[in-house]
Amino acid sequence: MTFYSLSQFCKMTGIALHILRRDAKRLYPNKQSQGVVSEYTLNEGFVLYLYAYLVSIKKFSLDEAKYLIGRLIPYLEKKGLLPEGKKPEADEYRDQSFTDELDQPHTILNAAIVFPTKISVFASTMRGLGDQIYTDYRIVANREDAWNYPQSGSQQLAMVKRITEVVHEPEEEYEIDLTKEWVIPISKLLEKFDKSKRYYESSNYGGD
Repeated sequence: MTFYSLSQFCKMTGIALHILRRDAKRLYPNKQSQGVVSEYTLNEGFVLYLYAYLVSIKKFSLDEAKYLIGRLIPYLEKKGLLPEGKKPEADEYRDQSFTDELDQPHTILNAAIVFPTKISVFASTMRGLGDQIYTDYRIVANREDAWNYPQSGSQQLAMVKRITEVVHEPEEEYEIDLTKEWVIPISKLLEKFDKSKRYYESSNYGGD
């Protein structure tokens, strides 16, 4: 297993080093040692990347983003949505056609298809003791794929298949605020992170 410093993740992702240091202290406090460069796995680097995305792009507070990360990690590990470790299981098998770099058509028979995953986060209004009102989040994962299915003549039928799983459900009675939904394109973020890693390695940065 390869380990990385925060400086390497800074070069890899473009996230400012002071942001990564701030986030690492919140998510991985046990790794912080004065005078020693902390090292992180690639999975931990992706979690830091996701945490920064929740804060900077989706505008969650630092505490809210940490809360969501804590509930997402077990699901991401289970479904193979981290850079290293378990790989995603196929959602279905079907023939897959594609065109290569030379514009030549190819078909993979009975190919393993993994649907892209998006995470939906819904703000949920909770009522605690004494009618105290606070916010929790209902977290739902949608794995969805769409393709055109040939019909008679020149017509095509657009087919959509969606698999929905609940990642986190608030324990008490709650009301969902339907005006507040955040969509996190987790598969695209993972793909972008992996692409940044490959570019970083090919650029021969090497160390800090």
